[in-house]
Amino acid sequence: MLKPGAQPLLIFQPRGPYMLVYDVGDTEALPGALPLPKAITAPVSVIARVSEKSLRMSGITPG
Repeated sequence: MLKPGAQPLLIFQPRGPYMLVYDVGDTEALPGALPLPKAITAPVSVIARVSEKSLRMSGITPG
């Protein structure tokens, strides 16, 4: 379902018609829909573990 004010993105296909698509951030899930994978909702997120020693060396207090 589209959020109010969503703007379409125009994609031209080689040797084919054009497509109107929407950014995932401009949509809302329908009732009962499965959640989108993290690769779609946060494609550039970073998951890393940092040791307490590394935090102390950087001056950040582990909390």
